[in-house]
Amino acid sequence: MGCAKDHSPPAFAMRHGSHQPVKEQTFVMSIFSVRPRSGIFAFALLAAALFAALMPSQPARAQYPCNGPGPGERMVGMTQGGNGVAGVPLCVRDEAAEPVPQGPPTQWVNSYYVAAWHPEASDVWTAAGYRSADAAGNAALAACTAAMGSGCTLTPGAANGSIAIARDGLGTLWAATGASDGKAKKEVEKVCVKEQAICEVFNTTNSPAWVEEIGNPISQAIVFPPKGNFHRIYGSTAWVDGDTAGDWGAKVWVNTGYASGKDAETAAVTQCERDSGAKCKVVRTVSDAVLTIAVDATRAIRVGSSPDYKDARKHAEQRCKDADTKCTVTASFDAAQKGAFVQDAYQALAEKK
Repeated sequence: MGCAKDHSPPAFAMRHGSHQPVKEQTFVMSIFSVRPRSGIFAFALLAAALFAALMPSQPARAQYPCNGPGPGERMVGMTQGGNGVAGVPLCVRDEAAEPVPQGPPTQWVNSYYVAAWHPEASDVWTAAGYRSADAAGNAALAACTAAMGSGCTLTPGAANGSIAIARDGLGTLWAATGASDGKAKKEVEKVCVKEQAICEVFNTTNSPAWVEEIGNPISQAIVFPPKGNFHRIYGSTAWVDGDTAGDWGAKVWVNTGYASGKDAETAAVTQCERDSGAKCKVVRTVSDAVLTIAVDATRAIRVGSSPDYKDARKHAEQRCKDADTKCTVTASFDAAQKGAFVQDAYQALAEKK
């Protein structure tokens, strides 16, 4: 199992608040005194004053002619000049902005998550959105126990992130956490590589922090149960025991679709011994995975497994490559599908050529 805790807040924030509309004001003309520098300038000021007086009332602050912005003033434009008359600056009184009413106080809430699993379950019960690690753990264990009985335990858990669940070629489950679904997936894949297991990530759950009003708590707590049939389904393989198997040496017996590994093994060995009349032994037993049969370059028969039917052939070929040989996959069997088979690997290999 791997665990990568992350308590960072999510990449978004919320803020409550509203803006009050600004009240309209009726234009009021101000009387001011300016020492004119010339007759033209005096005429311009008079024209500007008359122009401003004829302007319709504007919302918010009133504009008025000025000799450039002074203390407490802000220039907002110019009157239109023409016929030798220059435009005159227009100013408004730059009063302090009205304070914006604030919404109710808020706070970030940590969101704890964890999953519970069972030795005979093919998936997990994930608790997310809880206010404490204990609350999340208790909820996950209660849900798992209600479905599977005693024997449930907890995976790694954390807050404000994600958990990813993977299955390897034997049906074993692995779990890891991360700041996001993608990071949690990478973490559990690293664990599988470290344990030399080929895994497929099939379940991710995200549990982000949230913002709520202080004194008005919000519940985000939820438990996600497995989908469909969550009990493990087993398949097993057997062949004649010993190096002198004779004509039976190329055959593998495959029995799939059993509720327990022991039942699948018993079925495979029993069928092998009944058909061959010799002593047989179990080769490989898996749950919720795919059994593969291959013949390598030395004509040795290899029985392996993969968590994914689509990639079963590729995984078998990669295992042979890692062992410095080359394989030809002759058959694949889904452990979850009920069936009884006898695979003659040499005959299947000849039919492929």
